Amino acid sequence: MDELDLSQFKDAFIAEAKEHLSSLNAATLELEKNPSSPEIINELFRAAHTLKGMSATMGYEKIATLTHYMEDLLDKLRKNVITASPDIVDIIFECFDYLEKLVVEIETGQDAGLKISYLSERIQNKINAEENPSELQMTSAQSDDKSAAFAASPKSGAPASRASSTIRINTTHLDAIMNLVGEMVIAKAQLEQIAADHKIETLSASLQQFDRIAIDLQEAVLKTRMVPVSHVFDRYPRMMRDLSKKLGKTAEFEIVGSEIEIDRILLDEINEPLVHILRNALDHGIEPADQRMSEGKNPAGKIILEARRERGHISIIISDDGKGLDAELLKNKAVERNIIAEDKARALSDDDAYLLICDPRFSTVEKITDVSGRGVGMDVVKTMIESFNGHLYIVSQKGEGTKFILNLPLSMAIISVLLVKVGNEKYAIPINNITEILACDTEKIKTIENSEVVMFRDEVLPLVRLRQKFALRAENFSNSQMSDGYLLRVESANKKAALVVDGFHGRKEIVLKTLGGILRHAKGFSGATITGDGSVILLIDILHWL
Repeated sequence: MDELDLSQFKDAFIAEAKEHLSSLNAATLELEKNPSSPEIINELFRAAHTLKGMSATMGYEKIATLTHYMEDLLDKLRKNVITASPDIVDIIFECFDYLEKLVVEIETGQDAGLKISYLSERIQNKINAEENPSELQMTSAQSDDKSAAFAASPKSGAPASRASSTIRINTTHLDAIMNLVGEMVIAKAQLEQIAADHKIETLSASLQQFDRIAIDLQEAVLKTRMVPVSHVFDRYPRMMRDLSKKLGKTAEFEIVGSEIEIDRILLDEINEPLVHILRNALDHGIEPADQRMSEGKNPAGKIILEARRERGHISIIISDDGKGLDAELLKNKAVERNIIAEDKARALSDDDAYLLICDPRFSTVEKITDVSGRGVGMDVVKTMIESFNGHLYIVSQKGEGTKFILNLPLSMAIISVLLVKVGNEKYAIPINNITEILACDTEKIKTIENSEVVMFRDEVLPLVRLRQKFALRAENFSNSQMSDGYLLRVESANKKAALVVDGFHGRKEIVLKTLGGILRHAKGFSGATITGDGSVILLIDILHWL
C-alpha cells in the first residue's frame, strides 16, 4: 500500500495550528495575571497537547518536540510542583514565538534555521532549578544559541484568531462572489433603465421580484465577508505587554467591543494603523510611573482599544490617560519647521492643531527610537484610513489623555444611497448619513457671522449649498432648478448640517468603486458608481463638506 501523502492536509494544519497558537497566546497573558489559576494552566496544556499530536501526525518534528517539552513544564504547573513565576511565563511566551516561526517555516516552505535545542534545554534547566534550587541555570553559551536562533528568522505576524464554529473558505472565492454580485447590481440597474425607457410593464414587474432576491443575495454575501474585530484585536495584548517591558512602563490594556463585525478586507487593512497608534499611545502618551505619581495619577497608565457600531459605520477608539497633546506646542513646532505659516497656525482650532502630528515632517520627539519618533507613523495612519473612505479624529486634553478615533465604513463594496440633483448632474449621498428631508423654506434661513444657518426642528444647523460648493454657474441649471430646492439633514462623525440639493433620482443600491488615476486625490468625494445607462456618479463625502 502506498504511503499516505499528508501534504494535501498542510493548509488545514496551518489554519488549525494558528488557532491553537492564538489560544496559547491569550491563555499565557491570562496566566501572567492569574498565575495560580488551574483553568488557565489546563487550557495551556490542552492547546500544547493538541498541537503536539497534530504536528507529530504530519511529521513536523520540531513542533512536536518543542510542544512535548512544553507539556513537561505545564504538567509540573498543573501538579503544583513549580509555580507560574515571571520567568516561567517568559519561557512559555518564548515557546509561543518559536512555534509561531516554525508554523511560518511550514507555510512558506523555507527553513529559517531555527534551533529548538536552546528552549528545550532552558525548559529542562528551569524545571530542575525550581525542583532543586542548587541546580545551575542555563549557560551563557546557550544564551548565545538563543540569539542565533532568533536572528535566523524575522518575527512573523500575529497568529490567527481563536477557533469558531465556521468552515474555512479561500478568501479569493469570497472576493470573486462579491465581484459577481457587484456586476449583477449594475446589470439590474441597466434592466431597470431599459424597462423604464421602453415602458415594458411585464419586465418591470419581474424586476421587482428580482430586486428583492438581489437585495437578499447582497446581504448574504456581505455577511460572509463580515468578521469580528477580535480577529485583529486579539493580537495586541501580547504586543502591548512586550512593549511595556521594553519601555519600562506600566500600563493596563483593555479591549472593549471585540465582538463588533466589520468587512474582512477592511479588517486586514486597519492592522498597521492600529499598531502605529497603540505603540505611540504607550511610548508618547503614557508617562513614566514616577512622573505620574508626582502629578497625582495612578502609577500604572491605562490604554483602551474600543470598537463601536455607529450609524452606518464602525468607530475604533484608542484612548489613553497620559499626558495628552499640547495644541500650542504643536503649533509652535509646526511654525518652526515651516510646515505652516505663523498667522495660519494661530488661527487653527485645537482639533486641527492635533492633526498636525499627521504631517510627515512633524515630530516633537527629541530622541528617535525603534518604537516611534521618526515623524512618519501618523502620516501613514491618516493616509491609510482615508484610502478606504475612513476618517481620523484626535481629541485630547493636556495632562489628561488623548483619543484617536477612526471612523470606518462597515463595508467597502455595496452601499445604499440617495441619488440627488445638483444643477444638471447626479450625485450620490449615503443613506446612512441622511436623517430627514424637507422642502427648503427661505424664511428659516438666517445669517450668523457671515455664515448661513437654518432652523431645522428647533435645531440651528449650518447650511451647505452644494451649488456653491461645486462652483456651478447659472448655465448648469434649468429654469425649474433655480428654486431653493430641498434640505437634507445629514450627520457624520458627530457633525450635523443641512445640505441644499435641487431634486432627487431615488434610492439605489450601488457598487462603490474607489477613485483612481488623476481623480484619486479629489477632495469631497469618496468613490464613484456606474448607473444602468453607463454614466458615472460620484459619491459625496459628507464629512468633507460639513
